[in-house]
Amino acid sequence: MVSQNGHAEVVKLLLAARANVNAANTDGGTPLLMASQQGHAEVVTLLLEAKADINAARKTDGVTPLFMASQKGHAEVVRLLLAARANVNIRLSVDGTNYTPLSVAKRMSHTRVIRLLKAYGAKY
Repeated sequence: MVSQNGHAEVVKLLLAARANVNAANTDGGTPLLMASQQGHAEVVTLLLEAKADINAARKTDGVTPLFMASQKGHAEVVRLLLAARANVNIRLSVDGTNYTPLSVAKRMSHTRVIRLLKAYGAKY
């Protein structure tokens, strides 16, 4: 398994080679979404500095980096995304039910993430 620092080094090399920071896989998942899912705060920082689209949604389900980090309980990544102005009240509709990053964090009992989201004006 590659360490977080190892991931950051790879991302630095790719960015130096002018890789597309917003390139997406077939599902529409971007590097920022994947780094947010894994809780790689250093990689998230690098991608944000390289102007990654902070609100890019995965095509298959509309999940954004903030949704993913909120669901997984990655408080440091959530803080970075919020500081970079991620849409704190973005809504995702699944089977007629609306979800927000805050409702997802609450459902998963991620207390630190809930506090961060509320501090940035998140609503259910």
